[in-house]
Amino acid sequence: DRDIPFCPRSAVNDVLESITETHKSGQFHRMVAREPVKYFEKKPHLKKVLDQLKESGKRLIFVSNSPFWYCDVGMSYVVGSGWRDQWDVVITSAGKPSFYTEDNRP
Repeated sequence: DRDIPFCPRSAVNDVLESITETHKSGQFHRMVAREPVKYFEKKPHLKKVLDQLKESGKRLIFVSNSPFWYCDVGMSYVVGSGWRDQWDVVITSAGKPSFYTEDNRP
């Protein structure tokens, strides 16, 4: 309206830039962590699936780009407070996708 030209590409770029900045600043993580019930769904069956995988001899690795405190809030809500016991290795702030390909990681 008002004879303002609309450019879909600019709108998409603006939204993506806002999401990226909110995510990188930690604002997004803090907001979601304050109210996990609003943003996450409990998945009690996931714990059973992970248990079955472990019992069948699978080694489970949890890798996330998010900081540990955020993963802990989310996973504790989704599967329960003992969520780390389900995994052989927990890696947070991983820096994916380069985490999988670079040789200079710790």
